[in-house]
Order: sequence, then C-alpha cells, then structure tokens
Amino acid sequence: MLRKLLVTALVAGFAAAPAQAARTLLMPGVTYERQVQFTSQGPVAIHVLLAPKPGGLYSLKPVLSNGAIVGLERVTAMQRAVTGATTAGVNGDLFREDGLPSGVLLQSGALARSPSPDRSSIGIGADGSLQVERVKVFATWRGSGQRRALLLNLPPGPNGVSLFTSAWGPTTPAGSGATEAVLPLYPPATPNIDLTGTVGEIRQGGGTPIPPGGAVVVARGTGATRLTA
Repeated sequence: MLRKLLVTALVAGFAAAPAQAARTLLMPGVTYERQVQFTSQGPVAIHVLLAPKPGGLYSLKPVLSNGAIVGLERVTAMQRAVTGATTAGVNGDLFREDGLPSGVLLQSGALARSPSPDRSSIGIGADGSLQVERVKVFATWRGSGQRRALLLNLPPGPNGVSLFTSAWGPTTPAGSGATEAVLPLYPPATPNIDLTGTVGEIRQGGGTPIPPGGAVVVARGTGATRLTA
C-alpha cells in the first residue's frame, strides 16, 4: 500500500509539471517562453516574458485594448499602437466577452477599474517591487446631501450610481432609464482623495459622450432621483 501511494504521488507531480519550450530573445535583456501547464481541466498555455526591473531603458505599463476598458483587441495590435518604443506584451488579466477586465487597473496613478474583492490584486511599484494583496475600493458621491455608494466604470444597478471616465470608452453604456450628469472637467480618479466636478448638463438615456478630461455620472431609479435633487 505504501508503494502504491508513493507511485501515485510521483505520477501526479509529474502531470502537474509545466512543459517548457526554449526561450526566445526578443530584445537585449527580454526573453519570451511558452509553457504548458497540465491541469485536471486539461492543458493550459502560459506565455512568460522575462525582463529587467522597470527603470532606465525599461518600463512596465498596463495597456487597454482599443485604448478603452470595453472592447477586444489582439495583443499584437495593442503593441503596434504603442509608438516610440520597442514593446513586448502578454495578457495581464482575465476579461469578460465585452473586454471588461475582471481585476484592478491603475494607469498613471488613476483608477480605471476597481479591484475584485474576491481575488488578489497584483501591483508593481516604481522601484520594480512586486506586491500581491487583497484590495477593496469603497467610493462615494455627494451632491447637496449625504455620501452614497458609487461604482467606477461599471453599469449601475437598478437604483445605483456610477462614475464613467474616459478610460471606459467614448460614450456611456447604451440603454434607457438612466439619468446622466455630464462633468465637462473632472480630475483623474486618484484613490484616497476627494475629487470635485461641476455638472454642465443633465441628460436622459444612455450613450452620452464622455468628454476628454471629464466624466459622466450615470444613475438609475432612486439613485437618479437623488442625483437630480
């Protein structure tokens, strides 16, 4: 019985080991490698880039498909859109069918997509240090009344309120039943500080253009009533 258990463990360990191909040199100091991880659900391909820590000639930046949260685009097309530098890239997160990332996205200090409270988030500091933590975001908005919950770049619920920045895309989500407050000027969505904007226009329905350097607050149900109070 002991021998049978040992053999089973060795076989299981062998099946889980990744199959590695030779590394390909992409540019000085940067290599690419394709690995295959054998799992209980079948083989999974893993694309691995090895590069120096950010700094000097090298930088590490998140890039959105089509320059927006929604929408899909091949990684090669996203690389070609980055001008003035030699680039190499891999998928940085899971995403929905419409392209919405499942996790946090922070660009130049501005929050474009809130983290998921159900999974860990990964961050890389300016010094190249790696951090993996469970992160939560609690955002609020306030007009003339009390603070209330606010979503970021995510369609609001039946009675919710959301803030859409230009990171979302050119317009707010299409659909009826929404009240939208256009903020012609709005600072980047930097975490941990209060941000202020002045409403320039109130519109009904969806598909409102998001002004460059501005934002749109979208509300439904009781949230819309409070927004226009």
